Formats: sequence, C-alpha cells, structure tokens
Amino acid sequence: PRNPNVSLNDPFPADLISAGITAGGVNPDLKISYMTQQNFSIQKEIGRAMVLEIGYAGSKGNSLLRSRNVNQAVLGSGSIANRRPFGRFGNIGWLEDSANSKYHSFQTRFDRRFIDGISLLGSYTWSKSIDDNSGSGGAAETGGNFNNYDLKRERGLSAFDHRHRGTAAFMYQPQFGKSLTGVAGALARGWQFNGILTLSTGQPFTAALSGDVSLTGNGNDRP
Repeated sequence: PRNPNVSLNDPFPADLISAGITAGGVNPDLKISYMTQQNFSIQKEIGRAMVLEIGYAGSKGNSLLRSRNVNQAVLGSGSIANRRPFGRFGNIGWLEDSANSKYHSFQTRFDRRFIDGISLLGSYTWSKSIDDNSGSGGAAETGGNFNNYDLKRERGLSAFDHRHRGTAAFMYQPQFGKSLTGVAGALARGWQFNGILTLSTGQPFTAALSGDVSLTGNGNDRP
C-alpha cells in the first residue's frame, strides 16, 4: 500500500486539509462554572391546619460552557473557504466558558395538613428562564449558534422554560369502619386515596432553516 503523505514536520499537509476537515479545541483557561441563588418567602397560618406561603426564587448561571465555531465564514462574496479565518479547515469547534443564564420565579403554596382524614397541597409557579446556550443544539463543531461572532443574538428563553406550572395533590383516608369488627372491619378500614394533577404551559422553540442559506458553512440559519 502507498504510504500516507504525512510527516512529523508537517502533520497537516496541503493535500490533506484542502478538503476542509473539521477540528476542535478547548480554551486552556476555562473557568469553573458556578451559580448564585437567592430566595425569599413568607408564611401565614390559616386556622388550625392550613398554611399559605408566598415567595420568590431566582438564580444566575455564570461561566457556563458552550461550543463555538471559530472558523465560520463571514458574510460576503466568494467561496466559503476564502471567507473563513482558516481557509484550509472546515468548522472548528471551540469549547469556552462564555454562556450565562438567569431565572426568576414567583411561587405560591397552600398546604392543608392531614386532619379529619383529608390533606391537600396546591402550588403555582410563574417563572421565566433566559440564557444564551440551552437551545443551541447542533453539532459540536458549530455549537448551534446562528452567528458565532455575535453571541448576544443567542440570548432568549431557555429551552426548558415553562412560564406557568400548577400542581394539586390530595390524600383522603375514609373514616368509616372504625366501629366494625371481624372480617368486615378488616375490609372497611385502612383505605387511602391519593391523586396528583399537574398543569404546565409548553416549552418555547426556535424556528430553523434547512441547509446553508447564508453560505457561511455553519448550517444553523434561522428565518
């Protein structure tokens, strides 16, 4: 078989990378991702068995990881390769710590403790989560970003954002059968009924175009 045209002095010869191979790298100065959280709530007892709670909860993600295509072709005329910073390579994925997120929520909770055979629990959350990376998806070498030189355009609702979410739960333990004995008492006592209902609004989505309409070699165009 023929020997490959690769040497230690030239590991990327022109005839190998002229087809535009993809590559990847990692920022050697990556910061550790971290999150700050804050919350505040007040409770009010209602009667002898009920509690109403109202509160706020929020968080901020810092130095979150993202993949960015540092070899995306800039807009203009001519071939895609001629408009790339590194013309002999295709897309180059670069892992960095430039993403961030914000979350704010208003929460309410109603709790009726178990008494007289019944307990109730209801909660409602209004929230909004914003970031600039969760909905990117796509291949690792492109990161799913529309314009890798203007990442501010990636800011929007988080892919997992649910604006409204409500949950109701109950537990009911019948009180009949306490005076019965024998087999009838054994069958009548110890029953318990439980139920949970959760209602939530849907998740946001981003419309995308198929193909490379912008001719940037990135493949993540939007209408």
